[in-house]
Amino acid sequence: MPTITAWSAPGAALLITLFPHMSVNEAISSYITAASIILLIGIAGTFDKLIKHIPKGIAAGMMSGILFQFGVNIFKSVSTMPVLALSMISIYLVLKRLMPKYAILIVLFSGIGLAYQMGEVNPNSFNLSLAHPIFIAPVWSWESTFSFAIPLVLVSLTGQYLPGMAILKLSNYHVSAKPIITFTSFMSLVTAFFGGITTTTAAITAALCAGKEANEDPNKRYVAGILVESSF
Repeated sequence: MPTITAWSAPGAALLITLFPHMSVNEAISSYITAASIILLIGIAGTFDKLIKHIPKGIAAGMMSGILFQFGVNIFKSVSTMPVLALSMISIYLVLKRLMPKYAILIVLFSGIGLAYQMGEVNPNSFNLSLAHPIFIAPVWSWESTFSFAIPLVLVSLTGQYLPGMAILKLSNYHVSAKPIITFTSFMSLVTAFFGGITTTTAAITAALCAGKEANEDPNKRYVAGILVESSF
């Protein structure tokens, strides 16, 4: 099954609004608290009961609401980079008709090539090196718990887990949320000590990997998930 995980994008956006008033150490403690709460929810298995009562139409509407802003932003980019944006849109529309399976991939590399030709990408400025994890001591406070940890739990459940599991259900993948939430929240608990953002199920990426564009055979779409996770 194409079960895709990702960092919590809504959680990262929430964190940005709290800096610089909250220290990194307080943010780490909030990540630990949020991961612990989600872990308990996963172990209890209560999330599965909620998923079972979501109609397919509601699940599709949730995904549409998430994707709508990305679709609109594509056309907003035309005002700042018209040549690049219009070229990529045109390439996508043509390839979606002729080669739907490879359209997104070709658009990606076409965009990189066009950006390089236009001078928007400077490979000489890239400096590749190995990352070294650094332990960050958490500092708990009631302020960080209620202003970040609790909201992080809510946005992770409603903005990532709920649509992510709903996408799987919409694509006829009937998988329990309990092992997924339990595993991802446990990993979040471990990586939190090194500044890792909360790990959740993906929503947008899950829609790409669970659709027929990934593979006509539903039993082989997990390969798309492996490739996506490897790129992350």
